[in-house]
Amino acid sequence: MKPIAELAAEHGPIKLMLRVLEKICKKIEAGEAVPVEHLERAVVFIREFADKCHHGKEENLLFPAMKEKQIADEISLIEELIEEHKAARNFARGMAEGIEAKNLGRFSENARGYISTRKTMSFSQWPTHPFRRKRKTNSRRDSKTSKKMWWELDGTKSFKD
Repeated sequence: MKPIAELAAEHGPIKLMLRVLEKICKKIEAGEAVPVEHLERAVVFIREFADKCHHGKEENLLFPAMKEKQIADEISLIEELIEEHKAARNFARGMAEGIEAKNLGRFSENARGYISTRKTMSFSQWPTHPFRRKRKTNSRRDSKTSKKMWWELDGTKSFKD
């Protein structure tokens, strides 16, 4: 699998976790019991897969390659996404602290913050991503340049190579 496709495919399990978190929050807010193990597993998934694995690839491999290509629209979006990654880490930390303090309200509040943050960050934000929804670009030239840049970044090697 090519690197960009691999990153895009990783959004599937992350989106599934967002739906799981939403259901957990609804149960907590309705006063229903939620096994602590479910909360702990959600935090482990977020920290290990979403953050270390997925965000790690973006921050350590994809974003530097994009910056090297010096596509102005993507550079400003990269900086915004890095800030959102930091916010997501803070919400994950708050979820873990809520579990530790046996404070389900705190867990739920941070889980909702995490969900909100994750829903705003995705590949669909990049105007040139091949898996994105349509978004207007400043000019036809910018669009062609950016599309070329994506396919150059999405070479034949996978992240596992």
